[in-house]
Amino acid sequence: MTLPEMTTRVSLIVVTASVATIVLGGSVIARAAPAAYVARPVSAVSAQALAATGSPVSLLPVGPAPVGVPYAIGKRMYLNGKLVYDFTARWTALMSVYADVQFGDVKITRGVIVWSVNEDRGAGDPLARVGVLRAGGFPIVVHQVSDYPGLATTTGGLISSGLAAYMADSTGIFNLAGVDFGPPFTYTNYIPFPGPNITVQSAGGSFVFQGVSATAPLNTPLQSYSMYPGHPAVQLPYDNTFGAGSGTGWLVTANNPTSGCFRTAALATPGVLRAPVCSQTPPLVSDDGTMAVVVQANHVGLYNTITGAQINAANAPTLTTQGYSPFAWESPTSYLVNASQGSSVYILRCSTRTGACQRAVTSYTRPGVSGIID
Repeated sequence: MTLPEMTTRVSLIVVTASVATIVLGGSVIARAAPAAYVARPVSAVSAQALAATGSPVSLLPVGPAPVGVPYAIGKRMYLNGKLVYDFTARWTALMSVYADVQFGDVKITRGVIVWSVNEDRGAGDPLARVGVLRAGGFPIVVHQVSDYPGLATTTGGLISSGLAAYMADSTGIFNLAGVDFGPPFTYTNYIPFPGPNITVQSAGGSFVFQGVSATAPLNTPLQSYSMYPGHPAVQLPYDNTFGAGSGTGWLVTANNPTSGCFRTAALATPGVLRAPVCSQTPPLVSDDGTMAVVVQANHVGLYNTITGAQINAANAPTLTTQGYSPFAWESPTSYLVNASQGSSVYILRCSTRTGACQRAVTSYTRPGVSGIID
């Protein structure tokens, strides 16, 4: 079922600002960097180097590294500001000659980092490897999937990935040991080749899947399903519904396949939709479901999901092109946003109370590093 397009839009209050930073350190887990790159505190980065990036984000104050949220830069993973593993030396052994040059995704569940590396889509035989990294241990590959449009982990420690048009209609669910857990998610589009596109996100202890024919036009609704591992998938009451942050299980539903407006709902009551909020990316919903981080007019804002009213606008600058992507709640009062402009990439921490943002991580694009992976 597709919702009618909502025309109501709340105007964005733009607050000018400046930016900047990078912090690494930690115990076990984080985001990776390129082969020859050594992450260092922002204080060690020259003012000339920051100025050369040409990004106003570099003017933001520096803050501490993200807490409890892993990330990767190139072939390095970080957690709590510390480099937890450098994959550079064993990357070629881990992957085939067609391997991508950086991590695909990095997640965390039950204190274990879950990561993926992808093979080149042009190799003719797309594959992806999913692995885990436990505190004090070494990263190990636990599963291989046919193709890799995404990675999701539940609060119960289970993992699933999507499937992109590769002669199959099922994508598995497996545990941290790589063992299949219950039935896979199956989506049949009745077209023998190519197969369907299946995407996945998490919502608390469940997965949220979307399925569509690989040959469908872009304005085709994505059929959406929730699936508690071990149980059959249940089709959600509205198409174009996505998991919006792990937590206790929240969803966002787009008004139509090409809509820039979404409404939130609890996974337990997916048909009960709240006020519309408009965003250039899917909103990131807080664990209590009351707030949503959005991107409007290339700027970050925070909205009340119940009333649809703006709470505040982040003091991170408005970018000349869309380079923001909200990706995690660090605490009930702070959220994390990926930012990219020119050759600079960042993780920003922003306050729900004031909208003030800090640079928690700063890096640069270069061969093997297209961004900070979360």
